[in-house]
Amino acid sequence: MGFFRMLKMDCRRLFQSRNFYLAAAGVFLIRIIGAFPDIRVSAGQNISLYSLMNYNSGSYSLILMALVALPFGLSYRDDVKYNYIHCVLSRGGREGYYWAHTLTAALGAFLAVLLGYGLSYLLLGFFFPAVSEVELESLRLGNLNAYENLITEGKPVLYLAARVVAESAGYGFLAVIPLVLSVWVSNSFLLFSASAVFYYASIVICSVLRLPDFTVWYLVMDYGGWIGKRIPEGQLLLFCVLVYFGCLVCLAGLLFSRLAERRQVNG
Repeated sequence: MGFFRMLKMDCRRLFQSRNFYLAAAGVFLIRIIGAFPDIRVSAGQNISLYSLMNYNSGSYSLILMALVALPFGLSYRDDVKYNYIHCVLSRGGREGYYWAHTLTAALGAFLAVLLGYGLSYLLLGFFFPAVSEVELESLRLGNLNAYENLITEGKPVLYLAARVVAESAGYGFLAVIPLVLSVWVSNSFLLFSASAVFYYASIVICSVLRLPDFTVWYLVMDYGGWIGKRIPEGQLLLFCVLVYFGCLVCLAGLLFSRLAERRQVNG
């Protein structure tokens, strides 16, 4: 069974599963509920989509990182559990199976976060402006990153879209982590928490060991990280961020395929 045929089957399985839509609905609710503290503290004054996007609650982020495993991150574990994997691998499509699962896991989380975020900001946009006048004046006087340059250029909607797509790409990468771990672990709690553990472990390791900037992927997910320091143009930065996370997904997919193949050989 070829890679593209397997990818088509996995995508059909992704969109036919209720888990994808549950994840998107969960992201939507988290973003809406997460906006309330900022709105309450500011008493509704000078609130904008820009300020809401830059307000992050740790507890909500943890839930979001767990949700990214829901669309397709547990697919390998389920295939092994229900012996579906033996039916597929008996046809000789091992590499296609591994890579199709990797890409579908990343794509499923990316689309679920993108859909949830998009709908939430669309709803909030009926009540709050993209950016307030006070924030706009402050941005014009400040040191901006490449995404924020889009706001001063009169493109606040493009700024919001770029930030949402970049963050969704990061969550797409995080969704592959439980897929890799599921080769050896079947416990649901461990798999759902794997992305959050990896995220915070990355922060600690990169900070303590002072690793090179290109390894600090979680900042790339936020404002562009080391890429944003070199590229002042927002659209080009977004493209580079997507390529960056695409490369990370491929590296994780390579690890997944090697570990899964070793498990099949060793039984």
